[in-house]
Parts: sequence; C-alpha cells; structure tokens
Amino acid sequence: MDIREQPNLDALRRGVEAQRVRLGMTFDTLAVRTGLDRRTVIRLLRDDQARGGTVESWWRVCRALEVELADLISLLDEPLADSTEGADET
Repeated sequence: MDIREQPNLDALRRGVEAQRVRLGMTFDTLAVRTGLDRRTVIRLLRDDQARGGTVESWWRVCRALEVELADLISLLDEPLADSTEGADET
C-alpha cells in the first residue's frame, strides 16, 4: 500500500481549474454560485501557499462546476512532482 505524506493539491487545483475553463466560468460567477468570497475561490484554485481549504469549500466549488467531489478527490492521489527530477546524480 502506497502511503503518501501529502495530498497532491496541485492536481486537484488543475482539475477544478480545467472544469471552470471548460464551462467558461469566471471567478466572479464561481464565487456567486458557491457563496464563497471571490478571494477565497482564487486562493483555493491558484495559491500554492494556501492550505487545502475546507471540505465544504471544495464541495461548494464542485457543485457549482457540476462535478462530483469524489471524482476530484481521486486527483489527490496522483503522484507528486519529484523535486529531484532532472537533478544531476553525483
């Protein structure tokens, strides 16, 4: 069994962002549909330094984007980018 130390939040953010773009939805529209502040929506989808956000926030975003939370949660298990990739082995 593969136990990860951290979820792949970047994969989750990319998946949500791709759906937002596919639907042609602006951040303003997404904020209105979720009931979240626009800054919160942007922080969830764009801020690499932000924590993962609450389950309720992600659920609201998924509902607004017409996707199942369970489908996007599976993205958290994608392999993380290897920070040593491309480094010289000496």
